[in-house]
Amino acid sequence: MEKQISIIIPTYNMEAYIGKCLDSLLIPEFDAVEVLVVNDGSKDRSSEIAHSYADRYPGSIRVIDKPNGNYGSCINAALPLATGRYIKVLDADDTFDTAAFSSFVRLLPSISDDAVITPNVTIDESGNIIGYFDFRNVDVIINHSYTLSNISENSTLAGQAQMHKLAYRCDIFSHFSYRQTEGISYTDTEWAIIPFSKCKTIRFVDLVLYRYLIGRLGQTMSAAQLRNSIAQFFAVGKCLIDFYNEAHSSASKRFLHVRITQYYKFLYLYMLNVWDSEIAEAMKSHDLYLKTKCEDIYQSINQILLDKICNYKIIEEIRKSDYPHDFKIPLRVRLKISLFSRFNRFHKKLCR
Repeated sequence: MEKQISIIIPTYNMEAYIGKCLDSLLIPEFDAVEVLVVNDGSKDRSSEIAHSYADRYPGSIRVIDKPNGNYGSCINAALPLATGRYIKVLDADDTFDTAAFSSFVRLLPSISDDAVITPNVTIDESGNIIGYFDFRNVDVIINHSYTLSNISENSTLAGQAQMHKLAYRCDIFSHFSYRQTEGISYTDTEWAIIPFSKCKTIRFVDLVLYRYLIGRLGQTMSAAQLRNSIAQFFAVGKCLIDFYNEAHSSASKRFLHVRITQYYKFLYLYMLNVWDSEIAEAMKSHDLYLKTKCEDIYQSINQILLDKICNYKIIEEIRKSDYPHDFKIPLRVRLKISLFSRFNRFHKKLCR
């Protein structure tokens, strides 16, 4: 049977989660699914558990054992081996909604868009849903085939290009050379942006597929890990800038411009929350790289607003002030934000 989708599962010391992850994929249509578990030099029983599933489902599950090389190396190892029409990444501590996955696999033979975007939820360790990321607040036509130009003209739609939401048609990787940065975390951002810029058509499908676990000890998105990973975020940013500079298609260029600016908005505003002398110097150094390598992205970041109501260009202010180690948002701006937040809460109560 033709494989409709290949699922890449990067795995490092995930013995407590990999079984539940694989169980979520066991659907009636499993013969149409290819699962590539990439064991990234785990020191626990991750490989053993994954191999036990491969022994039970030899036609659908394959385990790739390799030395540790971090997240990007797992994608690089599995991508050339994928045989499905579509390909999607699933982290080993996350799961799919099994019923939604079954519906998704049944749908795939009828579509041929280069990218398919589906909603996701966040869950806690007990499996309780703690956040929805669906299309209710997005002006999108479900099951409509958009062009990359359509997406690039709408920053909200462009912002939906996220790893947890994306499945790519495998064929797009035959048209350009793609390798993720190895040796660092957070390269799922590269996966969400670089291949997407090569997609000609994109479809939104309203199946809440991905269940993203929040709160696991040692998770790369924990506050402690993020604080110590600024250099890795900047390494990803440099990869994106290099790819942007090499892009030729106007639609690709516009999409990359929107998404890279969004990436830096997240990164720089996060840095403001942990601001100190080390962060200030790191931003100053990376800004010099940006200004030298990509002036237009540098200027776009300069326009990032702390809050649209206040119209306060926070990055511009930091740059003008030469990255002060004790930077604080001006009192007048904080007061405006506070007043607007209170008004917004009051307005919501009136509208109930």
